[in-house]
Amino acid sequence: MKDLREIDNLLGVIFDSSSLGTVAGIFVAVLLPTVILLLETVQSDSWDRAVLINKVINLRQVFISVCLMAVPTLLWSVPYLKLLLLICYLSGLGTMTRLLWISIRWLMDWTESSQNGIKYRLRRQMLTDNKTDSRERIRVWQRFLASMSLPADKQVKGFSDGALFYEVFLKNYFDMPSYREEILQITTRYLETVFCMPRSNEQEFVNFAFTEFFRCVDSESEAALYFYWMAILDSEFIHAQEDERRVSFLFHAIRKQTPRIIDSKSEFKLELLSSRLFNLLLKRNRGILDDHWLKQTPWKIDSRQVLEKNVAGRAQSHLLKQFWEYVTKIDESDSSGSELRNNGMRLDNLIEVIFRHANPIVIRQIYSLFRIQNFRELDQDWSQAILDSINRAPIFGYFSSSPAIWSDSYSISSEEFFRREEEDTRAESIRISILSLRSLRASDTGWVIRKVRDSLSTLSIKFNSITNNSIITAKSIQGYVRLLQMVTYEVYKERQYG
Repeated sequence: MKDLREIDNLLGVIFDSSSLGTVAGIFVAVLLPTVILLLETVQSDSWDRAVLINKVINLRQVFISVCLMAVPTLLWSVPYLKLLLLICYLSGLGTMTRLLWISIRWLMDWTESSQNGIKYRLRRQMLTDNKTDSRERIRVWQRFLASMSLPADKQVKGFSDGALFYEVFLKNYFDMPSYREEILQITTRYLETVFCMPRSNEQEFVNFAFTEFFRCVDSESEAALYFYWMAILDSEFIHAQEDERRVSFLFHAIRKQTPRIIDSKSEFKLELLSSRLFNLLLKRNRGILDDHWLKQTPWKIDSRQVLEKNVAGRAQSHLLKQFWEYVTKIDESDSSGSELRNNGMRLDNLIEVIFRHANPIVIRQIYSLFRIQNFRELDQDWSQAILDSINRAPIFGYFSSSPAIWSDSYSISSEEFFRREEEDTRAESIRISILSLRSLRASDTGWVIRKVRDSLSTLSIKFNSITNNSIITAKSIQGYVRLLQMVTYEVYKERQYG
């Protein structure tokens, strides 16, 4: 007690309430105009305003500091409290000094973009600060994105290269799950601007978009997120039709995502991806370039993998389904002349891309024989229907395939190489074509083949008896008969060993 009295008396001699009040008043007099000046400089900037209020001149800290300095001056004459009051006073003075020092440094930071500068560091902290109110973080996120679309002299310095975009997006997306829809809604508006910036991590973002999109497929409670991610990915697929850089990002993501989708055993997810992949390849129509990208994924169609129903085959069967659906769509359309030929040439290019070995002409010839949807209602002879089918303007199959796209082997003679390539592509084309019959029961498939064979026999007899020139000659009919024999052999081989 005696020691405390001595300390109390000593502090009373050294300090008095008026001097303490004077010092506190000086600090408040300097700090308040500084605060007003800072706030006036950022009236229309939600990002900097949030930084100042939360990081530089935190109003709660200012209030607490003033109280810690004011209370000791009022109670300084109370005995035995001077040590405690001085500790409170010095604590408030230290906080006030720190706030004033940060404010002055903010005003004096002219470079702004320097990563060692206080403005850059505090702005970056504000983007991912968990202590900040969620609504305010979203406003700061929007300001951050909007800054990138402004002219260079109006952008937030140091934050215009997109380097922080992906990092901050992930932080906000996972920190604020209840605000994900709003975060995506804001982000979608500025994605194209962000992706034009250097180091925007677009490839990582696209891969994450696929992951979240397919995750939301399984979650009924996140239907809105599902549609936001779908819109983002659909936009990527559209831009990839003309942009090779974005194509590389998409195919990198597809290569990573396909095994996960197959493991999930979700046919709906495979359907979603296959439809977008098919439309991308169809619209791009880039031949060898598209072949290069597709070969890096499990989606390039090999009939044996489809028949074996292995991991890659499951994905390929969906892409094959997209192909036949598009063929049927073109077949049933009213297009003619140059439009029909342009569609056909595009399909021929697509066949070279999506199949490992295939000949557009062979596939078209077999399709002409087995346009089942047009023959099912015919109870009698099919010969006239088949004649009309093989005699009509081709919807694709204008040129044969190019072996050079698929093979890098030149160790054998060119003649032997092309002979083998022709045999391989013909056999693969037949297997690809008969996959369209797999929806039928085995007995139905055999019945259809017999009906086509009988119809071709009828046509062969008919045209052998005609001496004048005809569009479909007996020789060409015999060619279709030989082709049907090959088809029959492959069908029954599949039934026996598949």
